[in-house]
Amino acid sequence: MLLLDLALLLPSLEAAIRIINLRYLRYHGNEIPSGFEGVIDATTLGRMSAYAGDTGRLGLASHLVAQALIILAIFGGALERYDQWIAHVSHSLIIQGVCFFLGVSWCFVLISLPFGMVSSFVIEQRFGFNHTTKGLFWADFAKGLLLSTVFVLVLTSCGLCLVKWSPQFWWVLVWLFFLVFEVTVTLVAPRLIEPLFMKTTPLEREELEADICALAKSTGVKVDRVFQVDASRRSGHTNAYFTGLGPVKRVILFDTLLEKLDRAEILAVLAHELGHWKLRHISKSFVMFQALALGAIYGAYRFINWEGLPSLIGAAHCSFPMRVSIAMFTGSLVSVCLSPCLKALSRRHEWQADNFARGLVEPSALASGLIKLAVDNLANLHPHPLYSAYYASHPTVVARVARLRSHDGTVGI
Repeated sequence: MLLLDLALLLPSLEAAIRIINLRYLRYHGNEIPSGFEGVIDATTLGRMSAYAGDTGRLGLASHLVAQALIILAIFGGALERYDQWIAHVSHSLIIQGVCFFLGVSWCFVLISLPFGMVSSFVIEQRFGFNHTTKGLFWADFAKGLLLSTVFVLVLTSCGLCLVKWSPQFWWVLVWLFFLVFEVTVTLVAPRLIEPLFMKTTPLEREELEADICALAKSTGVKVDRVFQVDASRRSGHTNAYFTGLGPVKRVILFDTLLEKLDRAEILAVLAHELGHWKLRHISKSFVMFQALALGAIYGAYRFINWEGLPSLIGAAHCSFPMRVSIAMFTGSLVSVCLSPCLKALSRRHEWQADNFARGLVEPSALASGLIKLAVDNLANLHPHPLYSAYYASHPTVVARVARLRSHDGTVGI
């Protein structure tokens, strides 16, 4: 069975890349990168390597367990039996589809839950990142589960209504609906969804807000408001980002970032993010992914209607929802081959955003900010080149810092 062979081969290759990366870290994790002497000592580097190793092993275990359970469910007959059971619940395509995909989505949640708990209460706790209480963890879990359930209900029911309404052209109608839904969620998320998990308040440092607005204005971007969020309630990790469609943006700063970086470094990090907007990386990526989504949905439409589809998994009969799930699984295998190209494009965008930031701020400020973020987040300074090529959406921090320093002539910090 070709599909089974691919289902075993491609995830195994992904696992092999993860294992290669862990072995590489074991042999090179204690080497201080060139130019980082005096910034990172052996103790700090040891913690960074240990954290990368622990998270890498947990990621590998999660990947192997998830893939094994998916393969067993699809090719072992469990999904077919579940499909047959759903068929007895109702004769309505929409009700069958909603029940089918809700059950599948809840199974994925249950599979990922133990790994999420280990990540938060074992690894993140061990390295001082976890600030989440068990009560807060379960509250977030419940809210996340509720949101995902609502999304599955809306997407599945509306999508299947379009399938019934236009059996020949549902693929383009579903694509349009998903597009509108994604844009809508993007617009409402900062005001309706994100506050469910983080408390957002206006930035308390008025001078910094003025600097941020002036920096954005110099590039033609208007900042509506600058906010800080209480990310420290949950984690010690740092982050900052822009939100909003069109020329008016909102700036979100983690309170942890405000504690760790100085004014020049914060502005440098935001200058990098402004680069993504001004160079149209966000809009270009959005258009590209929508084009890929349209092609994928059309391919799924043709694949779903193929009479030989059930035989790919050794089934005698498949309902429409099960055919969709098999098409999605097959698409996930195709994405394994497409992923390196998309990640390479993402890394190219990161280089371009760094170059854009150099025209707004001192390169040394961005370099020192990146190093602080890497140290505070215990980033892996020694990923294997093959792992970076396949998995990494950003160039390594060592390479980025080296290029920034080469432009301003700085040696060391």
